[in-house]
Amino acid sequence: MTFLRIFKPTILTRHLIKSFLGPFIIGELFFSFVILLFSMRQAIQAVLENNIEIIFLLKLSLFSMGWTLGMTVPMSALLAIIMTIGSLNADQEIIVMRASGIHYFRIFRPYLFFGVSIAAAMFWYQMNAVPYCMKMVSVVINRIANYNPTALLEPGQFTLLDQKANMSRHIYVESISIDEKNQKTTLKGIQIRKVETVNGRNLLTELVYAREGEKVVKVLSNNEEVKALRLHDGFVYIDEDNKGGFEKLNFKGDGFMDINMRDNFTHMESRATQSIIELGAGDLLKRIKDAEKAAPGGVSLKKLKVELYKRTSLPFATVVFILSGFPLGIVNRRSGRGVGFGQAILIIFVYFSFFLSSDALATNSSFLTPMMAAWLGNFLLFLFGMTLYALKTTDLMWKVKARESTAVQG
Repeated sequence: MTFLRIFKPTILTRHLIKSFLGPFIIGELFFSFVILLFSMRQAIQAVLENNIEIIFLLKLSLFSMGWTLGMTVPMSALLAIIMTIGSLNADQEIIVMRASGIHYFRIFRPYLFFGVSIAAAMFWYQMNAVPYCMKMVSVVINRIANYNPTALLEPGQFTLLDQKANMSRHIYVESISIDEKNQKTTLKGIQIRKVETVNGRNLLTELVYAREGEKVVKVLSNNEEVKALRLHDGFVYIDEDNKGGFEKLNFKGDGFMDINMRDNFTHMESRATQSIIELGAGDLLKRIKDAEKAAPGGVSLKKLKVELYKRTSLPFATVVFILSGFPLGIVNRRSGRGVGFGQAILIIFVYFSFFLSSDALATNSSFLTPMMAAWLGNFLLFLFGMTLYALKTTDLMWKVKARESTAVQG
């Protein structure tokens, strides 16, 4: 019984955690909704405007929520700690605890334990669950495109057409016109760029331009139907030897060119993952080893290492966010919840500015290693949190005693 009492939360701990969980859940719902709405805007528009089955949108929402969880948990922890401590402070509960001899670290300890526990769980989640969710997001998006190849195209933007091991194709259209009466979609001002990876370098190997195009369904010799884009009045630049010398082919007048929009998706789930963000922990480490043998110090190797270190740094952000948010909550005694929310948004913006730019920092900087670039935001936020914690929560009784001792001696 004595052994079990050691691990039994005290009344104070239960009260502190209970006060924290409500804002944490609200923050999780809020940030998840904002990120999902932003990231799925184009897919939602495609589903609604092209009469695509709603099941695609539901699956996309489910798997998108899976990968956003890695980012929203640290955000929610920061917002929750600032709002919770600020609320306890405004209600004079922190003052009562301090007057009872409870140190700040005793108040902070349950939140620190919560952050460390969540970080440990999110470490596994980032390494395994997030890549799977990213892969399934690609599968669902590809199926939407297979259901209606023009559904995900947006005028004035490049859109991924398809992607394989060492090749990707992007399509750009100037405008899209839809004839609902004849159920015909016409694309105008079409560009298709094919990029291949050769010896660690990305090379433009094919460029297609067409004045207009339309969606067609071709019937192959085995009676299989394949959806494609039929391009009219254009030309193709092809670099077959990957040496930079292009050959031009025209299809003007009555000529046309068919571009298959996607692969056959019957076995899409079992297809090998190609994108870095879709690689599981084992596959990512294997690709890093292969890159070290093929091109040590190359850009591809740096990007792979940055991806690995980003997956380790993001879970730890929960701890540094809580560390930074606790003293901010102490300071916000009468500032209101709006100030706390604004502080949380500012810290999140600064942190993710460093986090999302870590690839560029690692590849373009001569002194930042991939690990330093991926952990830079955590390191700076940790210094900020420790400094603020020391300035705002240190017990100053030793100063009082020092003054009393000086007065007695005088």
